[in-house]
Amino acid sequence: MAEIFGPDVPRPDDTARVSASSTWPGYEPVKTMDGSTQTRWNAADGDKGAQWLEADLGSTQAVAGVVVNELFDRVRGYRIQTWDGTAWLDQAKGDQLGEHKEITFASVATTKVRLFMEAVVSDSASIAEWTIVGAGGRSLFEREPSACHRNAKGGKAWFLPSPSVAALKAVLTEALPDGDVVIQQAPKISGGNFSSIHKVKDGKSMYFFANSSDAEVDTWVALRGKLTLETWNPHDGKTSPARVEHSIGKEGPVTRVQLKLAPVRSLFLVAGDTESMR
Repeated sequence: MAEIFGPDVPRPDDTARVSASSTWPGYEPVKTMDGSTQTRWNAADGDKGAQWLEADLGSTQAVAGVVVNELFDRVRGYRIQTWDGTAWLDQAKGDQLGEHKEITFASVATTKVRLFMEAVVSDSASIAEWTIVGAGGRSLFEREPSACHRNAKGGKAWFLPSPSVAALKAVLTEALPDGDVVIQQAPKISGGNFSSIHKVKDGKSMYFFANSSDAEVDTWVALRGKLTLETWNPHDGKTSPARVEHSIGKEGPVTRVQLKLAPVRSLFLVAGDTESMR
């Protein structure tokens, strides 16, 4: 590990271990601390009784609050609890959580933090993210990626002590300043995702964009290289030249395309010979 990533690789116990009272398969508790509001933990379906999320900090930490992002506004009655070595102690309590709830209290030293939800009004409890805040007001697990470690042959490696969406974006931006496919304005969507796949087949570079959400997507994407593109519509089989803008990025030519996709729609952008990307 030290040879690849450098001598300052964080220990495995530097991050919180998350558990829950129950789990709906596919919606594990660890997803509440992955840095993405597009994933979530869900309690077992149909149980309206008490549920909890627990974070084992791995060592004694000073905790002064939490930030909770709840989905669907179902929780009725909550407590923020800390572990004193023998029992759970209430540090804060309230009636509802909602989409963004900041809860603060006097700093306390603890090894574990629990979000205790007393009941739900329908279905089951669902939490997208929860952040544990330290005495300084920052997330205890908001770490920057470790510095780039290089070898004599020019190889590069980064270690992600906290593999969140933000940390991964930071590494990719440093490793590939222009990026293969860059969504230049992250769309605000719900009920799905805006995603892409890039593959090369028979000498053609093919980009597939899909909007699986229930909202329209209108954004610009940047593709590495100076490309001439066609739009292929998989819904009606029609093709047409794509309107593009060419510019120079941080490493070389970049092609910008404006994409407008209605809810639950997709399209292909197809370039010619892949030599045009170099």
